[in-house]
This record gives sequence, C-alpha cells and structure tokens, in this order.
Amino acid sequence: MTGSWRHLVFAAVGIKPGLADKAAYSFCVLEHLHRVLRRRDVYARGGDRWGDPRAKLLSGDR
Repeated sequence: MTGSWRHLVFAAVGIKPGLADKAAYSFCVLEHLHRVLRRRDVYARGGDRWGDPRAKLLSGDR
C-alpha cells in the first residue's frame, strides 16, 4: 500500500493503532484492480477469452 492510501487506511480517525479501516482498504483494492484492468494486466486463469495470451505460447521442447 503506497501513497495517500496508507494514511487513509492505517491512520483513520477512530481506528485503533495497528488496525486498518475496512472501507478505505476496500476502496484501495478496488482502485488498484481498476488500474490493472485498464492496462490489461489481470487475466482469468484458464479462460479462453479473458485468459493470458502468453500462456498459449510454445515453451520448452515444443
């Protein structure tokens, strides 16, 4: 967790030291997922349409 999210998640008002704010953490994860989806860096394992195209490349002895 980097940037401004660290402060929002771990130093939120009313949160005990050492604990994380669940809502802020959820939004942090959603923002990161949105960012990698736009860059197409997330793939569905075993998916034909949404799978990793590099996984079907030949490797090794083939």
